[in-house]
Amino acid sequence: YSGTTANCITQALNLTITPSTTNTTPISACGSYTWANNGQTYTVSGVYSGTTANCISEILNLTITPSSTNTTSAESCDSYVWNGTTYSSSGVYTGTTANCVTEALNLTINPSPLASFNPSINLFTESPQLVAFTNTTAGAATYTWDFGDGASSTEINPNHVFTDNTNGQTITLVAASIMGCTSTYQISIEFDEMLIYYIPNTFTPDGDGYNQTFKPVFTSGFDPYHYEMLIYNRWGEIIFETHDVSYGWDGTYAFENSICQYGIYTYKITFKNPILDERKVVCGSFNLLK
Repeated sequence: YSGTTANCITQALNLTITPSTTNTTPISACGSYTWANNGQTYTVSGVYSGTTANCISEILNLTITPSSTNTTSAESCDSYVWNGTTYSSSGVYTGTTANCVTEALNLTINPSPLASFNPSINLFTESPQLVAFTNTTAGAATYTWDFGDGASSTEINPNHVFTDNTNGQTITLVAASIMGCTSTYQISIEFDEMLIYYIPNTFTPDGDGYNQTFKPVFTSGFDPYHYEMLIYNRWGEIIFETHDVSYGWDGTYAFENSICQYGIYTYKITFKNPILDERKVVCGSFNLLK
């Protein structure tokens, strides 16, 4: 472009025009937002101008949503599951955040008591039978006993007479803390069927139909599936062996299939008590008479 001329000087303008543009950035933020273009922090929604360069204006179209917290209070015994996480101690925990709302858990954990007790017997040996219970629970305020026979108690250390105990009983204690947290403890007491058996000291395998075999007679207190009887002669040799309590020695020597000589023989009988789960061995001697 040409301008005015003075003193024989012509004024000329060599002009370059760059079109102006505006960059608008939409932003949504919770509570506040700091814009990098000018370093300022905004806490209110609005349209804000930033730095300009190369004919470009920077505009911030800002939407501020106030932040808030939803707090949930909870009490639990021992542990609490929240948002898929298990917590075992009291405290304030932060969970998921959505739409500028933070979820918080104000948790109180109450420990459960440790229930336990000891009965005065390990096995019932008679019916009826009195049993005393020693309460060894820690951290409880109340107690509920179930003796398994329809009877119950709320005493700390109760006594109970079991009248129907031949099949054993399971005793249950539910202990509760002052905050209502509970713990359960159980003990089963079996009935010890007294061991009753008879072992003869003489037998007569003479074919008269009476007293033809030697074997013990059990009436109670043994496990027929864990039984063994060995018969020895005077030289300590095993001449008979069985694992069947109903099968006795008929006086013959298995290897020779002949009647043994009359005299004294030795037995070793091994069996198991099904209640006490203990092995018992009985040894002795008997007479073979003809």
